[in-house]
Amino acid sequence: MNKLRPRTLRRSVRHTAVTVAAGTVIATGIVAGPGTGSPEAASHVDAPTVAADAAVDGTDFYAFTSPDNPDTVTFVANYHPIIPPGNPTGFEPFATRTHYDINVDGSGDGKPETTYRWDFWDEDLRPLSVGGAAFGIVTSLDSPNLKFRQHYSLKRISGGREEVLVRDHVAAPPHAGLVQMPDYGALRTQATTALKGGGKTMAGQSADSFVFNVGVFALLKAGAPVLPPVNPTVLTNVNSIALQVPKSEVALGGDVNRNPVIGAWATASRHSLDLSEDLRKGAGSYRQVGRMGNPFFGESLFQDGLPTGTRGGQADRFNWATPDTDHKSAGLMKAVQDPDTPRSVHLLDSRIPVPAAPRKDIEELFLTGIPGLNAHSMNKDASGLVPAEELRLNLTTPVSTKTSPWGPLGGDPQGWPNGRRPADDIVPVIFRRLMGEPGAKGAPQLVPQVTIGSSKPFLGTFPYLATPHALA
Repeated sequence: MNKLRPRTLRRSVRHTAVTVAAGTVIATGIVAGPGTGSPEAASHVDAPTVAADAAVDGTDFYAFTSPDNPDTVTFVANYHPIIPPGNPTGFEPFATRTHYDINVDGSGDGKPETTYRWDFWDEDLRPLSVGGAAFGIVTSLDSPNLKFRQHYSLKRISGGREEVLVRDHVAAPPHAGLVQMPDYGALRTQATTALKGGGKTMAGQSADSFVFNVGVFALLKAGAPVLPPVNPTVLTNVNSIALQVPKSEVALGGDVNRNPVIGAWATASRHSLDLSEDLRKGAGSYRQVGRMGNPFFGESLFQDGLPTGTRGGQADRFNWATPDTDHKSAGLMKAVQDPDTPRSVHLLDSRIPVPAAPRKDIEELFLTGIPGLNAHSMNKDASGLVPAEELRLNLTTPVSTKTSPWGPLGGDPQGWPNGRRPADDIVPVIFRRLMGEPGAKGAPQLVPQVTIGSSKPFLGTFPYLATPHALA
């Protein structure tokens, strides 16, 4: 049996203590949040400021070719982490006076050619505005027993022009429990509305689709799997905005074959009063407070994000910024080109090398796209290309007949980072790529092959997410 030399032993003990302490911090952040007084902010670790505003705290963003309608692309933006199972006593609606946007960039300049914008408002018929959403059994969206509804509008913004796609539609209500809402699927079907040109949209509650393993996340943050393999979100819900549109509607110039790659991201912008304007006119503006593109971008690269949290740090600044400015951020570019995770792993096991910086492979992963897979440079009409954090999708990649939650690293070209599907397991892929794969050996042996997703199966048709969890 090999024995450690005393110096190695001391170093091993010291780094074990460090990783255990780091694991404690991570666990505390996941379970209790960043000290904001908002336990809902605890699930999907994010930037500190938006985590205190759960209604606009984005949890996940998806973009993928619709498996049952491959001439279309589906986008899903989930908000408000850790909503408890549906029950009669309370609910968590979408925010009002807020723009929920899905942005699409085909040219590669970090600016959207097309933006889809949802705005919500409340219809509250509850006595004294107190209690749950339902006062009795609800089988339809127009049921008199449904006392709280959210309406929304949807606009398509392109070329400086706004087109109203949905003027007034009712979102699927928050689940009020199986007794009062015995068939939530029927309510969700009623909440799905067709769009001109062949698309559709739905807003409402869903079972959280987050595929997550706390142990692998600890490996990403601390360099060692110091936490058990669990997913704290498996029985929780989120608020979902889903959109399906023809691919030609979002491809640059409407030509999917000539310009197959799009970059997409979701943003939430809160209304803020502009005191320089006449208050009697109700003047004001909207300020971006949240942003989602590639999954776990900030969590895997920014050291001042949650679970520890530094308000106003790099993670917050990223949430407030637009992709076209990413390449101007020295902190962001350094985090991408010289990530910390490999050094943390190397400290614990010096046999595992640290890939040399600057990391062009990580810049391609997050900021430009991977050549031959989903790089914006593959578009013949691309212009003004800049490194910009966007979720890139090659619209011409066929729907996989044999899927893998690890995407291309698992032999499946359709999975992340080529878009993202609800069943993709992101954290192991990010860790393996940070360690150098596929261009180098990396350290795949460190990653447990345990995928923990929602306890409810995904649907085979739009909006693909499972209906929300509910109590009796």
